[in-house]
Amino acid sequence: MGRDELRKLTERLAARQAAHAERLAHQRRGGPRQPGARGGVFPQKISNNERVLLTVLYLRKLSTLDVLADALGDVTRSAVAAVVRETRPLFERDGCLLSPASIRYRTAAELLAAASAPSPAGTDTPTS
Repeated sequence: MGRDELRKLTERLAARQAAHAERLAHQRRGGPRQPGARGGVFPQKISNNERVLLTVLYLRKLSTLDVLADALGDVTRSAVAAVVRETRPLFERDGCLLSPASIRYRTAAELLAAASAPSPAGTDTPTS
Protein backbone atom coordinates (compact mmCIF):
# COMPACT_ATOMS: atom_id res chain seq x y z
CA MET A 1 0.00 0.00 0.00
CA GLY A 2 1.54 3.26 -1.11
CA ARG A 3 1.30 6.62 0.62
CA ASP A 4 -1.35 7.80 -1.85
CA GLU A 5 -3.48 4.70 -1.23
CA LEU A 6 -3.09 5.16 2.53
CA ARG A 7 -4.15 8.81 2.26
CA LYS A 8 -7.20 7.89 0.15
CA LEU A 9 -8.16 5.14 2.60
CA THR A 10 -7.85 7.59 5.49
CA GLU A 11 -10.06 10.09 3.67
CA ARG A 12 -12.65 7.40 2.84
CA LEU A 13 -12.83 6.27 6.45
CA ALA A 14 -12.87 9.76 8.02
CA ALA A 15 -16.67 10.21 8.02
CA ARG A 16 -17.25 6.69 9.36
CA GLN A 17 -14.62 7.23 12.06
CA ALA A 18 -16.32 10.44 13.17
CA ALA A 19 -19.75 8.75 13.24
CA HIS A 20 -18.34 5.78 15.14
CA ALA A 21 -16.64 8.04 17.71
CA GLU A 22 -19.87 9.99 18.23
CA ARG A 23 -21.85 6.75 18.63
CA LEU A 24 -19.40 5.55 21.30
CA ALA A 25 -19.52 8.91 23.09
CA HIS A 26 -23.32 8.81 23.00
CA GLN A 27 -23.28 5.35 24.59
CA ARG A 28 -20.85 6.47 27.32
CA ARG A 29 -22.91 9.59 28.06
CA GLY A 30 -26.13 7.60 28.08
CA GLY A 31 -27.87 10.09 25.80
CA PRO A 32 -27.49 13.09 23.53
CA ARG A 33 -25.09 15.95 24.22
CA GLN A 34 -26.36 18.55 26.65
CA PRO A 35 -26.79 22.10 25.35
CA GLY A 36 -23.78 24.26 26.15
CA ALA A 37 -21.59 21.27 27.05
CA ARG A 38 -18.08 21.15 25.68
CA GLY A 39 -17.37 18.69 22.88
CA GLY A 40 -14.78 16.81 24.90
CA VAL A 41 -12.45 17.70 27.71
CA PHE A 42 -9.42 15.64 26.72
CA PRO A 43 -7.94 15.52 23.23
CA GLN A 44 -7.27 12.10 21.73
CA LYS A 45 -3.70 10.86 22.03
CA ILE A 46 -4.04 8.97 18.75
CA SER A 47 -5.40 10.91 15.76
CA ASN A 48 -7.76 9.37 13.20
CA ASN A 49 -4.95 9.21 10.64
CA GLU A 50 -2.76 7.38 13.14
CA ARG A 51 -5.64 5.01 13.92
CA VAL A 52 -5.85 4.01 10.26
CA LEU A 53 -2.07 3.60 9.99
CA LEU A 54 -1.85 1.54 13.20
CA THR A 55 -4.63 -0.74 11.97
CA VAL A 56 -2.97 -1.18 8.58
CA LEU A 57 0.37 -2.01 10.21
CA TYR A 58 -1.24 -4.48 12.58
CA LEU A 59 -3.46 -6.17 9.98
CA ARG A 60 -0.48 -6.52 7.62
CA LYS A 61 1.29 -8.20 10.56
CA LEU A 62 4.25 -5.87 10.27
CA SER A 63 4.62 -5.72 14.05
CA THR A 64 2.99 -6.60 17.33
CA LEU A 65 0.80 -4.36 19.45
CA ASP A 66 3.72 -3.92 21.85
CA VAL A 67 6.00 -2.67 19.07
CA LEU A 68 3.34 -0.24 17.81
CA ALA A 69 2.75 1.12 21.31
CA ASP A 70 6.49 1.48 21.85
CA ALA A 71 6.83 3.34 18.54
CA LEU A 72 4.21 5.87 19.65
CA GLY A 73 5.94 6.43 22.96
CA ASP A 74 3.31 7.50 25.48
CA VAL A 75 0.58 5.03 24.44
CA THR A 76 -0.10 1.67 26.05
CA ARG A 77 -0.50 -1.68 24.33
CA SER A 78 -4.15 -1.82 25.43
CA ALA A 79 -4.81 1.60 23.84
CA VAL A 80 -3.36 0.38 20.53
CA ALA A 81 -5.42 -2.82 20.81
CA ALA A 82 -8.57 -0.73 21.38
CA VAL A 83 -7.74 1.39 18.32
CA VAL A 84 -7.38 -1.73 16.17
CA ARG A 85 -10.61 -3.22 17.58
CA GLU A 86 -12.52 -0.01 16.84
CA THR A 87 -11.03 0.60 13.39
CA ARG A 88 -10.98 -2.94 11.97
CA PRO A 89 -14.78 -3.05 11.34
CA LEU A 90 -14.49 0.18 9.33
CA PHE A 91 -11.93 -1.54 7.08
CA GLU A 92 -14.22 -4.54 6.66
CA ARG A 93 -17.22 -2.35 5.75
CA ASP A 94 -15.04 -0.51 3.25
CA GLY A 95 -14.00 -3.81 1.67
CA CYS A 96 -10.33 -3.16 2.45
CA LEU A 97 -8.67 -6.56 2.70
CA LEU A 98 -4.99 -6.50 3.60
CA SER A 99 -2.60 -9.36 3.06
CA PRO A 100 0.22 -10.10 5.50
CA ALA A 101 3.56 -8.51 4.67
CA SER A 102 6.69 -10.50 4.01
CA ILE A 103 8.64 -8.70 6.75
CA ARG A 104 7.96 -8.29 10.46
CA TYR A 105 9.55 -5.64 12.65
CA ARG A 106 10.51 -6.92 16.11
CA THR A 107 11.33 -3.55 17.69
CA ALA A 108 10.02 0.00 17.50
CA ALA A 109 13.47 1.16 16.38
CA GLU A 110 13.35 -1.19 13.36
CA LEU A 111 9.83 -0.05 12.48
CA LEU A 112 10.65 3.65 12.76
CA ALA A 113 13.89 3.24 10.81
CA ALA A 114 12.01 1.50 7.99
CA ALA A 115 9.33 4.21 7.98
CA SER A 116 11.87 7.02 7.78
CA ALA A 117 14.18 5.34 5.28
CA PRO A 118 13.93 6.59 1.70
CA SER A 119 11.94 4.27 -0.55
CA PRO A 120 13.72 2.51 -3.40
CA ALA A 121 13.20 4.14 -6.78
CA GLY A 122 9.69 3.61 -8.11
CA THR A 123 8.17 2.42 -4.86
CA ASP A 124 6.28 4.38 -2.27
CA THR A 125 5.19 1.87 0.31
CA PRO A 126 5.17 3.02 3.92
CA THR A 127 3.24 -0.09 4.94
CA SER A 128 5.01 -2.81 2.96
